[in-house]
Amino acid sequence: MSNIEHYFKKSQKRSGDSVASFGNASDADIAQFETTNRIRLPDAYRQFLHRYNGGVLKRHCVIRFPGPTGGENREVVKGLHGLYYDTKESERIAPFQLDRTNAILEDRIPAGSISIADDPFGNCFLLFGADSGPKSGQVYFWDHEYELVKIDPNQELENLTFVANSFAEFMQNLIYEPEE
Repeated sequence: MSNIEHYFKKSQKRSGDSVASFGNASDADIAQFETTNRIRLPDAYRQFLHRYNGGVLKRHCVIRFPGPTGGENREVVKGLHGLYYDTKESERIAPFQLDRTNAILEDRIPAGSISIADDPFGNCFLLFGADSGPKSGQVYFWDHEYELVKIDPNQELENLTFVANSFAEFMQNLIYEPEE
């Protein structure tokens, strides 16, 4: 179990902990999301939605991964998106709604990917679907500052940086650290 998953599990037992989880997603909610977004989610992500359904990280959480030109990237993760439909809370948690976020990004992110998390600056972490060719199941950092209009569908996007081979690896690599 990853450090972050540990906090998700703990947050289900008591309030005021490190994560404000969105509860559990149903099979029907997940299937509807997959149909609407024409994607088959990797099993590990489906299981995560079933158990925790995303949430807002209340503590400073970062992930480190190789930078596109060498060195190391360090990005803050402020929340993991979920299928959350409570209308009383809709404004507060809108940035973390999986379906809403992906509807907004639909024409801006690569086909076969969805945004599963974001940083405080408008960038996000993309998960490629289980049937997305060589990138299937992998997680990438999407930097909106370098967003391009993609002309050639075979062109590699310059604003994507590889983060993890799977959602499970992404979760394992998330860590809490003191704010600087």
